[in-house]
Amino acid sequence: ERDSLAVLSTLLTETLHSKLLGAARERGLVYAMGSGQQQLRSRSSFWLGAQVSKQNATPLFELMLSVLQDIKRAGVTEAELDAAKLYLRGRHERSAQTATGTLAGYSGSYYFDDTI
Repeated sequence: ERDSLAVLSTLLTETLHSKLLGAARERGLVYAMGSGQQQLRSRSSFWLGAQVSKQNATPLFELMLSVLQDIKRAGVTEAELDAAKLYLRGRHERSAQTATGTLAGYSGSYYFDDTI
């Protein structure tokens, strides 16, 4: 689930050409958006967030629903999946360039399933 939700987050909001963030920016609804996931021992969650004006909130929610329904209905292309994987690989490689980043990469496994 963690990997799948990370790919979904990347596809939706991680880059300026992401499905949701790209469309929202093109329509002038937001300048930035975020998304992410959390996985605990017994559950997973996914969130979307943005700072949006009152007048743009409804169109943004409608766009969010539309994009999520499109992904649910049609899935994603191989090219989109490959681009997300490449982005995530680069992000992972950058994260391991500091001691703090390396520690963060291992801490989830240690705290949640005692893997050392």
